[in-house]
Amino acid sequence: MKFLNKHKLIGLFLVSSALLFSCNDGTILSSNSSYSSSTSTSSSSNSSVETITHYNIVFTLATIPPVLAALESFQNDYETYAMIERGTTYRGIDKIAQDFNFHNIGFDTNNNTSGGFGQEKFNMTVNKIKSLNKGNDVFHIYLRDADVTFGFALVANAGLKEDQYELILCEDGSATYVNFKNKYVNNKKVTQDHDEPYEAYVANVKAWGEKRNAILAKNDNQYNNLPTDFDGLAASALDHVTWRIQNKNQLISNLQTVGDTKLLSILNDENNNALEYSSHIESSTISSIVKNLPSDKKRCIYNFNVWRL
Repeated sequence: MKFLNKHKLIGLFLVSSALLFSCNDGTILSSNSSYSSSTSTSSSSNSSVETITHYNIVFTLATIPPVLAALESFQNDYETYAMIERGTTYRGIDKIAQDFNFHNIGFDTNNNTSGGFGQEKFNMTVNKIKSLNKGNDVFHIYLRDADVTFGFALVANAGLKEDQYELILCEDGSATYVNFKNKYVNNKKVTQDHDEPYEAYVANVKAWGEKRNAILAKNDNQYNNLPTDFDGLAASALDHVTWRIQNKNQLISNLQTVGDTKLLSILNDENNNALEYSSHIESSTISSIVKNLPSDKKRCIYNFNVWRL
C-alpha cells in the first residue's frame, strides 16, 4: 500500500484541516460540488419552510483519520467543529480560527500525546452538538474507524434523531488493513458448504447492530465504557455509517487469497442477491483527493503561509 510519508502527511494535515475554507487573501471559497451550501430548505404539507444546516463534527484520534476528515470537510464546505487528539498539529490555529469555518471545541493545541479524550472532552463535544442543533440539522461525524461506538454515543447523548446524523469512519493506516486481515482473511477458507469470511462478516454486522441499539437506547453513555474495535467493513453495513478508506484494492487482493468469498461482491460493489448485508465504502487516497480539488482550493492548500513544512 502506497501512502504519503509521515512528514508530508502531517504537513498536509496542518494546512488542510485547520484552514479549510479560506485562501491567503482571506477570500471565502465557494464549492463547485453538490455540497456548496451548508444549509438547505424543505417544505411540509402546510407550506412552512424549515432550514436545515449541515455541520461537520471531527472527533478523531491518531493522524490519518483527521487528515481524511479535514479534506472531506474542505470539500463539502460545512461549518466544522473539531476535537483532535494530537493538538500540536494545530499550533497557531487560535490566532486565525475566527477567519475560517473551523472551530476548536476545546482541544489543547500543545498536546501531542495519544491517550484518547476522556469523559470531559467527550461531554464538550456532546454539548457542542446540542448547542448547534435546532431539531432538524444534520451532523456529519468523523471518527477513527476503531471508534464506531464513540459516534453512536455522541448521537445518543446529544439527542439526535435517526435522520440527523451520518458517521464517517476514517481509516487509521496499517492498523485498519492488519485488522481486516485478522478478521476476514487469516485462517479463513471458502468451501462448498461454508464461506467463512462472509459468515464472519454477517456475525459481526449483527453484533454491531446490537451494540448500536444498546448505545442509542440511553442518553448517558460514558466515554470510558465504550469499546473500540477496528471493523469498518461490518460497522458500515449499518444505516447512516460509511467507511472511508484509501486502498480498497488491497482488501480485495487479500480476500482473493482465501477464495471466491461473497465479501468480494461487497467490496466490488456488485449486485448479489445472495448477500444478507452490504457495506457503504468510499475509497480514495489523500493524494488523489488533493489532486482532484478545484484549482482555487488546491492553491489554498499549497500556498497558505501560516504553517510550512
